[in-house]
Amino acid sequence: MSKFNIGVKSKVFIFILSVLLMSQCASRQETVKGNLPTDIRGIKLNMSKEDAHKRIKEIAKLKEEAERGQEVWTLTNDPNFNYLILGYDKEDKVKFITTILEKTSVGSKDRIKFADIGDLSKAKKESVGNINKYIWNVEESGGMPEHQVYTYGEDAENLIHFSLAKKMDKEEEEEE
Repeated sequence: MSKFNIGVKSKVFIFILSVLLMSQCASRQETVKGNLPTDIRGIKLNMSKEDAHKRIKEIAKLKEEAERGQEVWTLTNDPNFNYLILGYDKEDKVKFITTILEKTSVGSKDRIKFADIGDLSKAKKESVGNINKYIWNVEESGGMPEHQVYTYGEDAENLIHFSLAKKMDKEEEEEE
C-alpha cells in the first residue's frame, strides 16, 4: 500500500474521531434552524445507501472502503474538494458526509469560507493556533434529522473539511 493511501486512512480516522469528540462538546450548545446546508454534493443525511451511490457515482470514483462501512470517494472535477467520505448507520442510511480538501490542492481549488456555511455567531467556535473549528447543532426540520454541521480549517477564513453528521443516541456513541 502506498504512503498516500495510509495518509488518507489516517486523515479519515482522525477527522471522524474529532467529529465524534466535537459532537460531545457541542451537544450542550443551543440548536439552530435554517440557512445551513442540508446536503453535500446532493447527498443528504438519512438517504439510503442505494440512493447515495446513485448520486455519488455521477461525481466521484470509489477510492476505498474503510472500517465500519465508511467509503472514501475521489471527487472528479469538483471545484472545492478532493474527497467525499460517507458513513452509514445500521439501516444503511447515510449518517455522515464529509468533504476534504488536500493541502496540496489549496492553490488549485476555489476555497469555501466558514461564513459561507452559516452564521458564525450561532456556531460553537474552537481555535488552537491556526486551527479553527465551527460547529452548528441543527434541530430536526423538513425531513432532516437532528444533526451537526462541522467545519475545520487551518486559517482564519477558509475551511478544508466540511461535514454533516446525524446526532447519535447513547447506544450509537458507545458502538463508535
